[in-house]
Amino acid sequence: MNLESRITWEKLAIELELLGSDDPSSLTQLLIGLNCLLWPLERPEWCSRTINFMAYDLMAKSEGLGEAERFQLLNDYFFRQKGFQILSAKVGDLNENHLLIKPVLTQRAGAPIVIALLYLHLVSHLDLPAYLIPLRHHVLLKWVRAGRSCYIDLASNGEVLGEEQPCAPP
Repeated sequence: MNLESRITWEKLAIELELLGSDDPSSLTQLLIGLNCLLWPLERPEWCSRTINFMAYDLMAKSEGLGEAERFQLLNDYFFRQKGFQILSAKVGDLNENHLLIKPVLTQRAGAPIVIALLYLHLVSHLDLPAYLIPLRHHVLLKWVRAGRSCYIDLASNGEVLGEEQPCAPP
């Protein structure tokens, strides 16, 4: 998605259709596009730079690490160093600051779907096989490893569920 030109609802609808074949990192551009549509005076550059900095910082730190070690690095970076957290999934408790990417990046807290899409963006840059599970609150991701699946609970700072399984990080 090119955010240099004026964004309209029609352009966003076309981009949504094209996203079906793209990787998960493209969904952050959708979040930035929505932010620009709803807050037209906001410029997208700050959000893009912030997200790209986190991705490149993680990529540099993950050089030479195995898959489980990259997940551990990501969870430590995202939840402990940067302090991101998922806010209550109750609809009445959420407002636009929990759903739009700029306030989420600024406050380091947001609705489950926004945090999950941001986390997936970083996952894709670390070349990790994790996928969004179509559940109501979007706090679980599926990690496919050596023919087995594990589940990452974003509401518990990236904890792998069922740690007795061989696909849990060491």
